[in-house]
Amino acid sequence: DGSSYLAFAIKSTDDQPIELIVDGAVSTMNDTWMGLYCADFDPALPLENGVFADDDGGIGLYSAITVDDNVVLPAGEQFWLVLSSYGPGDYGTFTIDTSDNVELFSVANTIANWDMVKGMYR
Repeated sequence: DGSSYLAFAIKSTDDQPIELIVDGAVSTMNDTWMGLYCADFDPALPLENGVFADDDGGIGLYSAITVDDNVVLPAGEQFWLVLSSYGPGDYGTFTIDTSDNVELFSVANTIANWDMVKGMYR
C-alpha cells in the first residue's frame, strides 16, 4: 500500500517476556505498526510467519510490545521485527527502546533475502 518499513533481526537472551517500544518522545513518524515474525518477512504476504503485532499499544499512535503482552521468544533464536508507518507517505525517524533481554540487529548485519532488502528501499 506504499507504507514504508524497516526490518531488524531480533534475539532474546532468556525465556522472559520482551519489550519493544517505539519512543514517542523522540520519534517523528506520526503512526507506527510493529510486527514480530518467526521467519523472513515478505511485504507481499504481511501476515505470513507472524507471531505478534501491535498498532497503537504505546504512547499515542506509536507501537509497543510490553511485558504485559507476555511475548516470550526462545532464547538465542532469531526472529524478525518489522516497523512500518501505518499509512503511505508517513516518514520520519524513530527510536525503539528494548528490554535488557533483547538483542536488536539491523538487516545489514544479518543474512537477509533479496526481497527483504529491496523492500527497504521502495
